[in-house]
Amino acid sequence: MTFTLLLGFFIGMTHALEADHLAAVASFSVRKRSLKDTLKQAYSWGMGHTVTLFLVVVPVFLFGGNISHTTEAALEGIVGLMLCYLGGSLVYRLRKEKVHMHVHSHEDGERHAHFHSHKDDAVEHSHSDHNHAHKAGVSPRALGIGLMHGLAGSAALLIYAQEVVEQKWAIVPYVFCFGVGSIAGMMLISKVISFPLHAVKERSSISFNGIRAVVGIATVVLGLKFTGSSLTALLG
Repeated sequence: MTFTLLLGFFIGMTHALEADHLAAVASFSVRKRSLKDTLKQAYSWGMGHTVTLFLVVVPVFLFGGNISHTTEAALEGIVGLMLCYLGGSLVYRLRKEKVHMHVHSHEDGERHAHFHSHKDDAVEHSHSDHNHAHKAGVSPRALGIGLMHGLAGSAALLIYAQEVVEQKWAIVPYVFCFGVGSIAGMMLISKVISFPLHAVKERSSISFNGIRAVVGIATVVLGLKFTGSSLTALLG
């Protein structure tokens, strides 16, 4: 039993490394927030993810049911649309801040590009980076994203549970350990990603804006891939 619970915890940690989860972490981390707020976002995501797993996996497992491939594909499609929204909102924020790319040519023929914003940095700093008295607890937005990710991941977790959980009552501590592992994994990844991002932000706003643009576009592309795969599965 101890081995099963430890297995659930470590599978939960590795579950946080999946591409759609990494995209969510990256979108949290490049919104010019502090490290503390980024960790709050990751924790909120993990809480939502865990709540959904409890609501879906536990009753389905206890009643001996399964999640159909059609349902799984539909849920992954919803996650794909959500990723498109996350990436699109990042790109929209860049556009709103009038961030664009300049290409320069030097006398030796070398060309290079950089991202630039005409928005007043002082105004942006006063609104985005000022230390306001934020309320403690969870982020509703990140919590909602976690809830949706939990729906998409419920089918895979149910398969894992059916393979390793021998006694039905053990599904509750198993899902709990899996959820704690996913929270820990998401927070760890957020911390790892945030350190270099905040270092880049302090040194060069141009480079940071470039990273934000890349993350936004990559998240949209990943979302389109998920949505396309879902439609393919649903349409046979």
